[in-house]
Amino acid sequence: MAAYPDHHWKPWKFTRVPSGWWHDVENQRSFWSDLRHELGLDTLESLYQITRTQIIQYGGQFLNRITFFVYLTHQLGRGLMQLYNESPLKALQVAYPNHEWQPWRFINAPRNWWNERKNQLDFWNHVKQQYNFTQLSDFYKLSKLDIIRVGGPSPRLHLSIYNCHNNNQIQGVV
Repeated sequence: MAAYPDHHWKPWKFTRVPSGWWHDVENQRSFWSDLRHELGLDTLESLYQITRTQIIQYGGQFLNRITFFVYLTHQLGRGLMQLYNESPLKALQVAYPNHEWQPWRFINAPRNWWNERKNQLDFWNHVKQQYNFTQLSDFYKLSKLDIIRVGGPSPRLHLSIYNCHNNNQIQGVV
């Protein structure tokens, strides 16, 4: 790397990063910024669209069988995901602490996230704000598509949020 000091190196594209490299938040931000650029995502909001698999695979090129084998054994973004227990949300919260992340908007919300009543109520409060609801009876107007439009999960992905809606268990929404 010293032989080419004018080149903007991307350490995560090598099969190994220096020890402790992922622990530096600036390095993490560089990774996220480059990933957004590579995928054509303009804003932090657009990061809700990416998956753990895309993060892990980022930077790998399957040029031949040997490269493919090296790629499979290393998986370039794996170090970042391991640091945050496979959670893009946790990684992004550290890299961009001033951004208010909404876990329900990720393609895959964190494991068991929807099972927590507090998280469900946070989501319903978001729905209330998005649709300017003033009373609980306004929720009766919602269809499943309305819920998905504001970042709710597909009904097939998680039924508890729909059961909460259908069984009138939204009383904690302020």
